[in-house]
Amino acid sequence: MTLRQSRSFLGAVAQARSQAEKPFPFMVEAAGRESLTDYIASAKPMIERLLVEHGAILFRGFAVSEATDFSAALAQLEPNILTYTERSSPRTAVAEKVYTSTDHPAHQKIAMHSEQSYTLNWPCLISFFCRKKAASGGNTPIADNRKILSALSEPLRSKFLEYGVMYRRVYTPGLGIDWRTAFQTEDKATVEAFCESRGISLTWEDDDRLRTTQLRSAFQKHPVTGELVWFNHALFFM
Repeated sequence: MTLRQSRSFLGAVAQARSQAEKPFPFMVEAAGRESLTDYIASAKPMIERLLVEHGAILFRGFAVSEATDFSAALAQLEPNILTYTERSSPRTAVAEKVYTSTDHPAHQKIAMHSEQSYTLNWPCLISFFCRKKAASGGNTPIADNRKILSALSEPLRSKFLEYGVMYRRVYTPGLGIDWRTAFQTEDKATVEAFCESRGISLTWEDDDRLRTTQLRSAFQKHPVTGELVWFNHALFFM
């Protein structure tokens, strides 16, 4: 396989050799203010290989100033970007299928989780873009789900494999997001059809509340390597 290696990638390789084996994330630093869109278009096979090997890539120093630039860059890597459905966090759309991380107060923290793992339509890739650096904090910690699974004891892994994870959610107006925001509709029949197609049981309750229950696997298989990986919201939805 012939891979185009720009100066920025060669620099990243040199840096990676001085770090631990398989650095996470693997950093690709621009030689100048290169367009991230152009770079991904020219180096897509290499980027895909690095993602499989390392699990995450940090692009640093590329020309990405607006959410639209970010969206265009992602489209080079994967044109079929998912729409945010079956929502669990309040987010604001800032470009085509690009959203704010989560519209929570700055002092609150978000527990580790696998993006949309409670759904049947999860993303295989997730990307973050910082348009304005936070005055303090603002970190986006990430973790390698393959390593998380390997760190679990065999009895615990067996329990999760046998039982999976059951998610019970109550959509209450004024507390978190309501069912209209979560399912992006005002029509209860549409919600019921959506849930039925995805194995979600539901109950309409007083005060415009909706209660749902769904059983999901605690693991998924890596789409390329076939490795079993930790993939759920068990810690997040507590």
